[in-house]
Amino acid sequence: DEIFKNFGFGFGGDPFQQHRQHQRRNKDLRIEIKLPLVTTLEEQSKTVSVQTTNGHRETVEVSVPRGVTTGTQIKYSGLGDNFFNSLPRGDLYVHFTVLPDYRFQVSDLDLVADYNVDCFDAITGKEMSVMGLDESHYSVKVPAGIQHGNLLRIAGKGLWQLNGSHRGDLLVKINIKIPKNLTKEQLDLVNQIQSQQDSLSNLQSQYDSISTQWLDARNRATELEAQLGNAEPNSPEAFSLTTEVQAAQSEAAS
Repeated sequence: DEIFKNFGFGFGGDPFQQHRQHQRRNKDLRIEIKLPLVTTLEEQSKTVSVQTTNGHRETVEVSVPRGVTTGTQIKYSGLGDNFFNSLPRGDLYVHFTVLPDYRFQVSDLDLVADYNVDCFDAITGKEMSVMGLDESHYSVKVPAGIQHGNLLRIAGKGLWQLNGSHRGDLLVKINIKIPKNLTKEQLDLVNQIQSQQDSLSNLQSQYDSISTQWLDARNRATELEAQLGNAEPNSPEAFSLTTEVQAAQSEAAS
């Protein structure tokens, strides 16, 4: 024992016995499984081929939980190498890669889908059908006046959380499209609407200006009334303030 300790085996016991104890089972194997995005919505079984150290290939079945994502790694005990028949099999480590679906962008557990909406439908609003990841269809109300880039949310139709009960949402991103090649009559109608809109904008600007002037006059009258209350009765200051208060009140009332 002292000899082994002098060579750095200062753990007690036989170092060769420790080595044999360390090699009590076959080695682990690692493989990659690629999954379409839609298959992550359900738990599934996959039959995969693994190659052992002796060069033989074996097929094993693994259970894949719903909600796996790219980078998820799961250990399947006892499905690894079996080179040494006298030792237990090693474990199988599976690294998952989830293939993208061109119809959706993935944002954590949410799915984002782009949908085009005609500019006139964006103005008036409409009902439209949206397809989910599993090709289920959902009716979505596009509110009148929706803006380009706005998101509509369909709750609970996104991706599942791994080993959890939470599910993300399906988000519909609105892309407003401007029609091309309008006829002269159609352009005339659009110009009429634009002219009316400009008139409404001018009226709104005038109203905002008048409202600001009224508030200024009202605040001025209130301030002068406070000063008048503090002035000595029948003094020149009181007469002057009374005149200013009447003028401010008249302006606010006009």
